[in-house]
Amino acid sequence: MRETILLFHFDNQEQTRRLKMLLLSMKIKIRSVELWEYNTPLGVLAGVMDGDDYPDYQGDDLETEAMIFCGLSHSRLNQVLDAIHKRGIGSIPYKAVLTPTNQHWTISQCYEELKRERAAIQAAQEMRNSGDAGQAP
Repeated sequence: MRETILLFHFDNQEQTRRLKMLLLSMKIKIRSVELWEYNTPLGVLAGVMDGDDYPDYQGDDLETEAMIFCGLSHSRLNQVLDAIHKRGIGSIPYKAVLTPTNQHWTISQCYEELKRERAAIQAAQEMRNSGDAGQAP
């Protein structure tokens, strides 16, 4: 599979331009997914699964940007994330790697799972921080 990154809800034109320039320089294929395509499984959007016609999505857009990394090795993924950070492209809070499980999901399903995971991580951090607050240095 060719290295591909799916982009969802990238409204900030400057951030999107800078991100696309970076990814193109790294020879990574970019696919900006349109709102009407949100019913299409991620694997079909990434080109790793065949798919029939899916009904046009009629719902709301995501609350914030999301990226799905497809076909990148672990080290390559780290290179991309490091380059995004070093170039000051900005925060992209929802990121996922395409897997055999989530390739069958729509972006809405994946986004909800990412939100649940993010909330669980934040809750764990808050619990850890509140436990540290009561201890003497």
